[in-house]
Order: sequence, then structure tokens, then C-alpha cells
Amino acid sequence: LAFVRETQPREWARLEALLGAGVGAQVLADLCKWMDAHGALATLRHGFKCHGRTLRIAFFRPAHGLNPELDARYAANRVGVTRQLRFSPRSEQSLDVVLSVNGVPVVTVELKNPLTGQTVEDARRQYRRGRDPREPIFAFKRRTLAHFAADTESVAMTTRLAGAATRFLPFDRGRGGGAGNPPDPAGRGYRTAYLWEEVLARDSLLDLLARFLHLQTGGKRDDRGRRAPVETMTSPATTSCRRCACSRRRRGAKASGATPSSSTPRAAARATPSRGSRTASRRCTTPGTAASSTPSSW
Repeated sequence: LAFVRETQPREWARLEALLGAGVGAQVLADLCKWMDAHGALATLRHGFKCHGRTLRIAFFRPAHGLNPELDARYAANRVGVTRQLRFSPRSEQSLDVVLSVNGVPVVTVELKNPLTGQTVEDARRQYRRGRDPREPIFAFKRRTLAHFAADTESVAMTTRLAGAATRFLPFDRGRGGGAGNPPDPAGRGYRTAYLWEEVLARDSLLDLLARFLHLQTGGKRDDRGRRAPVETMTSPATTSCRRCACSRRRRGAKASGATPSSSTPRAAARATPSRGSRTASRRCTTPGTAASSTPSSW
């Protein structure tokens, strides 16, 4: 509510004049109904209706910096990190980490530490056996959009919880042409720092929500030949988070007057995939679609 009041004072004032002291409760009720009907991703990108007024719950990075008002709205986004979030009134269970955008939960993370005898496999098992997909926070496409299982060595991700049928995709960077992660460049004792420092960093997370995550509608036929609709949350594989990180570095280099290394013809040639490479065109998917054998990304 604070984000709406701050970034859209005119719309809020008109609703307050119409609804009085109940404006906050009505806005939240209409927001939940809209997300149930249209999904969290579409609501984040396009807003929702409340008594005929369109309210936005997020503003993404503008295409240029020529409009100070758009820059100010983007800067007003509040990306929150909540630890040990209790998600159900029926139990004392909690999620290790939940990321939210202006109060709307978008990402959950279960963290494990091999030093305590638990690994990423325990986090996967916890999502499959200990997280009821019928809980509102796990409702596919309507609330949280991605779920990460992580330890200090490896990361896995899914966009749909389905109990024992939950299907995780690797979210590692790859090492020597194979699975896993390379040692941390800074010499730290964990290899998954990129998840926090690049993929889930504020600007990168907002970029992923704005441009790289897509709800794909398809269908499959049952034994009788009847076509049933199937929805999956998909995203470009392998390079998405790196493109976000690279674009942030380029913007920082331009702001400081430095020239990005990729501006030279030789660097550009190295950065361009060969014609025979199909890595950039592969896609990672949620359960129900073929998985990429390459490290996945949003």
C-alpha cells in the first residue's frame, strides 16, 4: 500500500475519496482477486483494476533515462527479503527466504549447508514432501513464480510445485563443459554466490520479471485424443541471468566513462555464439515440457 500511495498519489486520493477509511482493505482485496484471475506475472507487469482505476504494483526500468518521473518510479520499487516466513496458519512451517516486490512474494528459497549434513538434495526433498502446493503462496502463476533449492555448491530451480512430481532443473553455471559450478572467483568457500550477487540482485530480479519470464500456454492429448490445456512458466535458458549482469556492468561502465570490453571487434566476436551453437536458443521449462541439458536460467 505504501508503494501505491507514494508512486500514484492521484489514483490513491480518488479512491480514498470514494472509499474512505476502507480504501486499503479494498485495494488489497481487489489485488488478490486480480492475481487469482490473471496471474502474478501479468499483474506485476500491467497492474490491476480497483473501482475503475488502474493501479500498478511495480515499475520496471524505462528504455531510456530521458524521463525523470519514470526513473523515480523505478527507484521506488521495494524488493524485500524475508527470512523464516511462516506461510500457513495451519502449521508452524516456514520458508528459509522469500523475496518480494512491493510486498508481492515472487521467489522462495530453501537453503542447505553441507557442513550441517544437508545438501541441495535435501532442499529438493523438502519442496516435494514438505511444501503443500495447495497453499496460497505456492499457487502456480498466481503467487510465487520461482522456487530455488540451494547449498554452497549447487542450485536447482522450479517454477511449479507439484508434490512428489515436482521437477527441478539445474541452475548451475557449469564447470569444464560439465555439471556443477566453478570455484568462486573471489576465493570464498562457496560456489553459488552468483545466485545472490547476480541473479537475485535487485536490478537483475526486476529485469527478469519484466522481460525474461513468460507464461506459455500449450496443450497435450490424453488417451482418448482429447486436447487438454497445459500452462508452463518458461524462460530463455543458459544466458538470461548473465545478460542481465552484463547489461548492468555496461550501464555502470557508461556512467563512469569507461568503455566496455565488448565494444572492441575482437571481444564482440568472442561474445557472439558460433553458427553451430544452439545453446542460446535452448529453453528451460517447468514440468510437462522437455528439459534442457544445459545449465538453466530464467
